[in-house]
Amino acid sequence: MIERVLDPDRIRQALALAEDAEVRFEPLGLAPTRPVLIRVAHDAGRALLVRPYPSADEAAANLQVLTALAAVGFPHAPRAVAALEGYAVEAFEEGLTPLQFTPAPAQWEAAIDALASLHEQGERAGRRWEQQPETLLPRTLPLFRLGFARAERELAEPALEEAARVLAATPFGFVHGRLFADAVTFGPGGPTFHDFAQAGYGAQLFDLASLLATAGLPAAERARLA
Repeated sequence: MIERVLDPDRIRQALALAEDAEVRFEPLGLAPTRPVLIRVAHDAGRALLVRPYPSADEAAANLQVLTALAAVGFPHAPRAVAALEGYAVEAFEEGLTPLQFTPAPAQWEAAIDALASLHEQGERAGRRWEQQPETLLPRTLPLFRLGFARAERELAEPALEEAARVLAATPFGFVHGRLFADAVTFGPGGPTFHDFAQAGYGAQLFDLASLLATAGLPAAERARLA
């Protein structure tokens, strides 16, 4: 449980803080998997984020990718700090997600530019680098869960197979892997991407599509940014 980790003495020891350093915790949201902000009052206003994951493997993957991105000077991701009992600890970046405010068009343009820069990274960090594009694309979708009848699903199968063939020819490379609108914040230093536990090799078009599809933007603006 994250409550075990969120003990001031454990935090001071893990981060080599002074014994009298004041450590305060601020949960960011109500979900059990919510990140927790740590503010260290006597350390020049230092702020850290403890990001819980269902498994230690995901926490380690997030930190490994953050470290790799920092090594190549990518400026739009948090700095990895430590792994603490299976939880990822990273530097906290001030900012708001598009779910909390309405970014200006120039801010969205900066986010798309940052995404293009992320896709251009040559690092082979993260997951799935041993796979081929064809194996990463679903050949069918669980249409039965959406209420489609069997006859309708059978009619859709050729179109889905053709879509997979077309997507296999689009750019593949380093991707965030879970780039929904709540995974980007806009702050004084520009856009920052978060939660790289699923980053690695993949279809780069999916990053763009998932970000724009969840951004709450009109269709014309999504098309312009794309």
